[in-house]
Amino acid sequence: MTINSAIANGELHLQGTYLSIGVNADGNLGTTKNAPKGFATDADSGFLRVGMFADLDGFGQGKATTLDDVLLQGRSIEGFNVGYTIGSNKVVQSNQLLTGYYQIKGTLSDASTAEEGKAVWNGATKDKLGIAQTITLADDAKYIKIDVTLTNNSATTMNDVRYMRTADPDQTGKFDTANKIEQNDGALVTAMLQKDTPFFLYSQDERATASFYGFVNLDPYAATATSQAKGYAKTADQTLNLTFSLGALKAGESTKITLYMGVTDNLKATLAEIDAGKAPVVVAPPVVNLAPEAVNDAFDGDQDNAVTGNVLSNDKDPEGKKLTASMVDGPDHGTIKFSDDGSFIYTPNAGWSGGDSFTYAASDGVHKTNATVDLSIEAAPVVEEPVIELPPVETPVTLPPVTADPFLDLLQAASVFNGNASANEILKGTAGSDVFYFSNEARTGQDRIVGFDKTDLFVTDAKLYDGNNDGIIALSKNKVSLDGGKGGDTVVIEGVSKLRFLGTDDAGHAVYADASARPKNAKEGTTADDAFMGDARNKSKNVFFFDTNHGLDLGNDTIGNFGKHDLVVTTTKLADDNNDGIITISDGKFALPGDTGSLLVSDTKGAAIDSLEFDGSVVRGGLTYYVYSLVGSVGTDASDLSF
Repeated sequence: MTINSAIANGELHLQGTYLSIGVNADGNLGTTKNAPKGFATDADSGFLRVGMFADLDGFGQGKATTLDDVLLQGRSIEGFNVGYTIGSNKVVQSNQLLTGYYQIKGTLSDASTAEEGKAVWNGATKDKLGIAQTITLADDAKYIKIDVTLTNNSATTMNDVRYMRTADPDQTGKFDTANKIEQNDGALVTAMLQKDTPFFLYSQDERATASFYGFVNLDPYAATATSQAKGYAKTADQTLNLTFSLGALKAGESTKITLYMGVTDNLKATLAEIDAGKAPVVVAPPVVNLAPEAVNDAFDGDQDNAVTGNVLSNDKDPEGKKLTASMVDGPDHGTIKFSDDGSFIYTPNAGWSGGDSFTYAASDGVHKTNATVDLSIEAAPVVEEPVIELPPVETPVTLPPVTADPFLDLLQAASVFNGNASANEILKGTAGSDVFYFSNEARTGQDRIVGFDKTDLFVTDAKLYDGNNDGIIALSKNKVSLDGGKGGDTVVIEGVSKLRFLGTDDAGHAVYADASARPKNAKEGTTADDAFMGDARNKSKNVFFFDTNHGLDLGNDTIGNFGKHDLVVTTTKLADDNNDGIITISDGKFALPGDTGSLLVSDTKGAAIDSLEFDGSVVRGGLTYYVYSLVGSVGTDASDLSF
């Protein structure tokens, strides 16, 4: 018999002479859908899915097997956990799909030949620990070989790296098995399914430790995972594990482990076959090659003049390979000369001005990633200086007194652009803070804003249409509709893909800013009196963001359950009178800079917090972020911010 392999419903089935296995999309044994026709399953027990099904005298030969699928009875448990520490933070992620854990995304492919079946799975954790796994089934083997390569694709050392493979073997009506630690020089653990017929996990790797305990085991750092001695035995319904303690992985480093899993009627002979290397030689899985990181670009130019640039200047490859560029989709309103080194010359059509774009691909020789280049061709005359105009008589706009409106205080201090003229305008921002004001009711035409920075504001008479009311306004091709799609008045804000809502005043004016300025997953203070809560268990990180750079009154806010992992982030620095890095309360609250509001902060026990420590700052997109945390907290600093 030769190996039979097939992909069905995104899952891979492999069958040799003695074993039939199913690999799901998360790289574990145990499919979620039925096996294709021609693959052996435990149909007598009602299973048309496959985990690991064995017939030890060969499928279709001799007597019918008396074994059930070893992994599907009861609750199906088979998969892996990985762990590592970065600084003081311990990270554990698990893929055990049939138990409900699927935290590591990856892709599954079939690399089988006529002689051996191969299921290749490649994935990565949230911190860029690459996991390359190959499961190999030889035609005449009563076991599978699992090769795993872990690669640190981040820029930070990962310490105390661990890999844990876990499986719970069961049989119909008899979930208890006779389990035993056979070896810990290397590692071998067995579970007797029938007389002289064990399920086993085995590795010759000295970094491996065998164990059996518990049920759904998710923690490779559990003491029980590495403390059971050779000879320890117990009959129970418990899960078998191999845990590999792999030490530190510096940035770019890899380590490989190999383990075996199977069902056999002659354990001694099967292990001898493995140790003698009679099993098929498996080519080490290729080093994971991550796709290039291509960043969208924007270039400005003038009517009837060429625009030059290089699209690869801000792109990079995670492995540091040299990138080349190729054209995917050309511009609509001009011609382009494009080179594989990323340089280009764009010539707009004669007399044309406005927005254009083209798409290119960055390649590392294996993978390609597309990115878009936006081109803004300005027509003369261009509004070069801030212009404050009253709206046309037929569409008046009434602004409330300065003393009643916190936005108007800002409007008086910043450069104000009034976009309410009916003509199509190009409004060009200054190097400082600008406010672009539009009336939703006026006929303002099709306008364009050039040079909208993270310090600028977009103000309207009423809130913009927000379908899901999440405060984020997505711009289609950088364009926002002032009429909620009901009319033709629009504004293109070059370089901005989303706006975020910062609040309204008593007169109903709404204010927005560039959404990309908000740190990822941050909870942001608005002009209202906001109340925030952290994690009562003090386990997860929360970021509380206050964009004080705009000078808006952000109200009197409160933060409860502020824990050791949490951060307060501002865009102007909190007052530190003695410059010791410790910020203390005034009148029972933390004062936000420039009379922009206040914070009342309490810990997970409800006690008031009277001081925060300054953890440093980070600059992104021309905006400086100042980071604060609990005094004495460890492992929290400005590097924790992500965007």
